[in-house]
Amino acid sequence: MLEQQIQNLTEKVDQLTQLVYELSKMTTPIEQSSVSNRHVLTDIQGAMRITGKAKPTIYANARKGIIPHYKRGNKLYFYEDELYKWIEGGKQDCYGINSEEMLKEIRQRVHHLPSNNR
Repeated sequence: MLEQQIQNLTEKVDQLTQLVYELSKMTTPIEQSSVSNRHVLTDIQGAMRITGKAKPTIYANARKGIIPHYKRGNKLYFYEDELYKWIEGGKQDCYGINSEEMLKEIRQRVHHLPSNNR
């Protein structure tokens, strides 16, 4: 009788193991397809949701070319995957210069006041 119960438990464990394996195969594609791969067009509300920034901040960043966007008429559009990449990678190269070139330009524009101790 005890041997029969052990045999039944062993079979149930094997069945559960097989079910867990099948479930893990089914969930792997979902885990691999990240949200950032979605090339879905969204509006300012979607950009606010994704970035966590206020509407005026998004408008200002779009005007300065900081955030990736598209403009048609008076309306701004964004792609979700581009926003996620922008968040992950910092500022995108929106004006055709990289961050080092931009830093070099800023440093060239800085003028120090003369020291009173000289």
